[in-house]
Amino acid sequence: MKISLRWLCDHLVAQWTDIDVNKLVADFNIKTAEIEKVLHYKLDITDFTLGKVTESTAESVLIDLPEWKKSVTLSVRTNVVVGQWYLIRKNKDAYSWVSYTDMQSEHQKLLGAFAIAEVDVVSGAWRDQIETEDYIFEVDNKSITHRPDMWGHRGFAREVAALLNVAMIKESDLLAQIPISSVKNPITCAIQAPACMGFSAVYIENLKYTSVLKMSTRLIRIDSKHHDFTVDATNYVMFDLGHPMHAFDADKIKNHMLTVRMASQDEELVLLDETVLMLTNRDIVIADGKKALSLAGIKGGKDSGITVDTKNVLVEAACFDAATVRLSSMRHKIRTDGSARFEKSLDPHNAARAIGRYVQLLADYAVPYSGLSSMVELGKKSEPVVLEINQRYIEDRLGVQLPEGFVEQTLKRLDFGVVVQKNEQEIFYIITVPTFRATKDVAIKEDIVEEVGRFFGYTAIPMELPHCTQKLGGLTWFDRVLRLKEFLAQQACMHEVQNYAFFDNDFIAKIQWTIANPVLLKNPLSEQRTMMVMSLIPHLLQNVATNMANNDSLAFFEWARQWKNKNSTIIEEQVFAGIWYERKKELDFYACKEHMIGLFEVLDCVVEWQPLQEPTQWSSMHQVAQLVHNGKVIGKAGKVSKLLLHHLGGGDAFVFELDGDFIKQYVAAQHVLKPLAKYQATSLDVTVIVPVAVTVAQLTALIAGADKRIFDVCLQDTFVKDEWNDRKSITMRFFVRDETKTMDKQEIEDVYQNAIAKLQPLTIQ
Repeated sequence: MKISLRWLCDHLVAQWTDIDVNKLVADFNIKTAEIEKVLHYKLDITDFTLGKVTESTAESVLIDLPEWKKSVTLSVRTNVVVGQWYLIRKNKDAYSWVSYTDMQSEHQKLLGAFAIAEVDVVSGAWRDQIETEDYIFEVDNKSITHRPDMWGHRGFAREVAALLNVAMIKESDLLAQIPISSVKNPITCAIQAPACMGFSAVYIENLKYTSVLKMSTRLIRIDSKHHDFTVDATNYVMFDLGHPMHAFDADKIKNHMLTVRMASQDEELVLLDETVLMLTNRDIVIADGKKALSLAGIKGGKDSGITVDTKNVLVEAACFDAATVRLSSMRHKIRTDGSARFEKSLDPHNAARAIGRYVQLLADYAVPYSGLSSMVELGKKSEPVVLEINQRYIEDRLGVQLPEGFVEQTLKRLDFGVVVQKNEQEIFYIITVPTFRATKDVAIKEDIVEEVGRFFGYTAIPMELPHCTQKLGGLTWFDRVLRLKEFLAQQACMHEVQNYAFFDNDFIAKIQWTIANPVLLKNPLSEQRTMMVMSLIPHLLQNVATNMANNDSLAFFEWARQWKNKNSTIIEEQVFAGIWYERKKELDFYACKEHMIGLFEVLDCVVEWQPLQEPTQWSSMHQVAQLVHNGKVIGKAGKVSKLLLHHLGGGDAFVFELDGDFIKQYVAAQHVLKPLAKYQATSLDVTVIVPVAVTVAQLTALIAGADKRIFDVCLQDTFVKDEWNDRKSITMRFFVRDETKTMDKQEIEDVYQNAIAKLQPLTIQ
């Protein structure tokens, strides 16, 4: 995108010759966006003149040059119009048509015709309208994608004013004040598509077909094509305020009606360049009472285009949904200056401003017309965003202390509304974000920090790492659950499943699962899904039943919710459950228990295995336990009843069901690091034959209490025989150490005997 310095100064209380261009570019690159290139525009028009076409043949074109009082013959060119004025260049004794390249533009084509009064040509007054020196800034478009307000000279000038600390010319001085009324407009306008957020229009009667050279040549300098004033002014306003416009020949609008609507599928539209489009119902168009007149936000149609014969004009400016315009542009492979701006999310308030600017240009350049209607303004305007922020918040994130008043001054220079409130400790700012910045750019407090920071200067911020206080803290519940899942998947070789939140009634009946006080759905999804899940075990059994035909060994786990009906109150609970299954062999209870112990080690939670107090539908009679932490039951684990498995076809299974809400809320005790023991420890094993009802926890407690020098006890091995109906053999290992000295053989033997003495009451002789 190209920006003209002289054009910028139409919005600044400053002369373009007083601006240090190099300093401006350096500051702009650091604080706002990237200026890729600067062109010092200097044009010598001494050898230029305006010529009037008097005759055009297939071989040549005869041109009258009244300023130089001669006629010349030039080569044939397309679209030449007899009676129109064209810029001609003299090179020694040769004459040629002036091209965009001669005007230092990048376009590779000849300039079009100009509608100029002959008296201005003869007197040479036309030369005073052309600015022959300027600076053109080429801005990197990607660096301002988030700044729709900067896609025009006024938005660019606002940044320059803030950088140079100069005043902006008031917007009201640049806009004509037009009464607003849709009733007094000869063309009835309406919005019938949600993708149009705002629409403004004005009807101009008997607008003279003319050209304004200053406007046309400014457009040429920034690589835009020129036409007559009616069209040039719409493009000029777009590059001036950043908001696209379009001019319709009002006499070509059927039924005096203009409507913004979605196109009909396969509706045909002929564009200004005679491209024929087949529209879709996802394209937004501006249409009259019969057909589409333009592809909204992208390009106008030929049927309502401005020509030499146009007398009455309807000028419109609207605001269209960014995504709709962008998708239409991509769909039809047409990208214009207008579509490039609409897809950035423009300010709906700018539509009315654009109309006011257009009408002001009529007055500024004294373009004749006989009548002007009131302005149509449709659509709901957006409300400005209001943010509250304090000085400390900004300084903490920038890592600097800001000068007093800097925040207020900076934001006001950028047209933000700022109200300052102070108390003894803090300075607060209530900031009203202007709508031209709120559509895409500034929405949260951090955006305000960025605005202040870039004007303070990123290079002025010390290159230091931010200071922060680290606090010790445990894992979040999400991290804990993730680690539990990783353990089961990697160490226990289990697969995670995700089942429905509803029981399968057929499967529940198959396994003869009893459900008391079910949680029933008022509007069930199907006849088989009428109850909410009250336990995850049936689903896990169903997972086994589904996969057991092709697998002899299966293992699944699930993190999900269950619902229970307690006294007509529905209670939702988080549950963590799993199952190991073997179809052709017995599962080792203690191997499964070892996985469970590892699971709780991951959680860093000490759990005691106690006899089950209340029977469950799934458990066997003896090989089942309730899991207790600090006196609270947090789950159950054990073998599945053979009768229940019989309904599935047999096999052996071990399941666990844990309180998920406990896992989410559990906070592990903080570990305190201690120096390594100074003296060596000794490990001792003791094997006892005890009744089946005796638990490892009981044996552990007895051994640990046998001597204060015993600091750790663990299960080493278990053994049973078929003929042992009521007893089992358990080997326990315990570790002994004296913190004050190295223990001798006798002392170790004494500890061992103390442990045996403690275990004696539980053993079977």
